[in-house]
Amino acid sequence: MNSSRSRPLLILSGLLNLTLSGTSLSFTGSLDAFDPNDVYRTPVLYFDGGDLRIQTWSYGGGVNAAGAVVAPDGFAPYVSLFAGVDGNATFFASGFQGACPPAVPNPACYDVSVDILNVPAGSYIVALTTFPNMSFAENLGVGVLADGFIGFGTYYDPPPGSDTDRLPHFAFDVVVTRADTGDGTLSLVPEPSSAVLLGAAALGWLSISRTRNLIRKGPINNAK
Repeated sequence: MNSSRSRPLLILSGLLNLTLSGTSLSFTGSLDAFDPNDVYRTPVLYFDGGDLRIQTWSYGGGVNAAGAVVAPDGFAPYVSLFAGVDGNATFFASGFQGACPPAVPNPACYDVSVDILNVPAGSYIVALTTFPNMSFAENLGVGVLADGFIGFGTYYDPPPGSDTDRLPHFAFDVVVTRADTGDGTLSLVPEPSSAVLLGAAALGWLSISRTRNLIRKGPINNAK
């Protein structure tokens, strides 16, 4: 199942401001607690070229790039980067292990630290799910994001891990580690449909407010 039921607070802020940019973006949320094959997809990220790092925090806990404290006990993640703006985005890179800097292994640490070198300028989507739920595009060597994922994910953490079911919450950063341009920024671009809905909601609110004001003032009496 490829769903995105949870939306990080950052996305809501991004919708209100239309674009967020900087040298790092932090995402937090939760997958479906009853579906370990759930997949979270970020909105489209625009990067102006260079090196990127994707760092997860929720397995071992720690402090993310935004300075927020992340609780431990989350699942072992599988992270994929796709190049493109929608379901036709193509597989670019992935990772399910790394230096694991967020926490001291106790007894193991499966946070992901993925360093991706020489990423061309362009639009990208990060997909995060449970290990080992890789995308069909990666598994088959051909395909796109919309083809889905293989469905082998699990919240269970076997030895030498905790030998328990882990929690469905996640936290990860996307960080610029080397920029090809002077800016070296990531920009969060909301989905066009979301921006349209936001604008429609704003217009609807203005219309309601105006109607309420007219009702409150009452009818105009032109009689002299």
